[in-house]
Amino acid sequence: MRKGLLLIMLVLGFGSGRLSAQNQVPLFDGPVPGNKGTVNLESAMTSPQGDTLILRGVSVPTITAYIPPKEKATGAAVIILPGGGLQLLSWASEGGVVAEWFRDHGVAAFVLKYRLHDGSAPAEQQRPQQRPQGGQGQAPRAATGPIPSGLEVYQVEEYIQSLRPEHSPIMALEQLDAEQAVRYVKAHAKEWSIDPAKIGYLGFSAGGCIAIYAVMRNADPSVMPAFLATMYGPPVTVMTVPENAPKLFVATRADHQNVAPGCLSLYLEWQKHGIPAEIHIYGNGKGGFGSAVNHTTSDDWKDSLLHWMQVEGF
Repeated sequence: MRKGLLLIMLVLGFGSGRLSAQNQVPLFDGPVPGNKGTVNLESAMTSPQGDTLILRGVSVPTITAYIPPKEKATGAAVIILPGGGLQLLSWASEGGVVAEWFRDHGVAAFVLKYRLHDGSAPAEQQRPQQRPQGGQGQAPRAATGPIPSGLEVYQVEEYIQSLRPEHSPIMALEQLDAEQAVRYVKAHAKEWSIDPAKIGYLGFSAGGCIAIYAVMRNADPSVMPAFLATMYGPPVTVMTVPENAPKLFVATRADHQNVAPGCLSLYLEWQKHGIPAEIHIYGNGKGGFGSAVNHTTSDDWKDSLLHWMQVEGF
């Protein structure tokens, strides 16, 4: 996809309003755990209005808060992990725009700028092998070939699903970022009228995979989220569902190749373990949907998630 075309798609999807200016704060005090002489080569692609659309090269994680007025606050909070195949962050469509919507509906929202793959891995570990059509249920393979272009935002979502954590050390660092985000929100819960028992993850594509991975690998109950919402982000490993796993909400499109089966498997695994779970599989449209108005059934996903949160006590 060419840069100009992508830019038009993103801007049209966001509507006419600009994102409200927000302050990013460092996620960690002092040195970032796991960073070894990492040079920050962060770069951004912006809209003609100056709004940040896409981020790349992130090595210093941050968190950006969108806090509703106290009189409107529900006590719930979502930690948002944008997608981008570990290579980039869809900062607006799956970040700030979503956060503003939840803030306007009384839910505190926090956009997590987690660390990204820097592209320095050997070529044979950077791109998944092409799988045959209908390859459902096949074990993930090691990645090969060049990394997809960072501009092809909606075409790299499947990159993450072929990566096992042992093939992608960055996943372990992103898990630390996700867990630290929970600590950060809990530390500020009182001043922002947040109930510490109502803090959850909302991940998109690769961001959903990171949230799932953090939940499955989490040994510290103090940073286990109360709920896990994943938008077209399938599991990336053989699933190990912890006993204290949070309630689950899943949404995807039925024809999102190789993603919808993974989302369904995730839902069924939670069900098998007796943990409350809900899944929405939208029957029209292709690929991810983010915040774009596509005039398809997936346009209502935010309302569905908010309603589910309310019914489940969040």
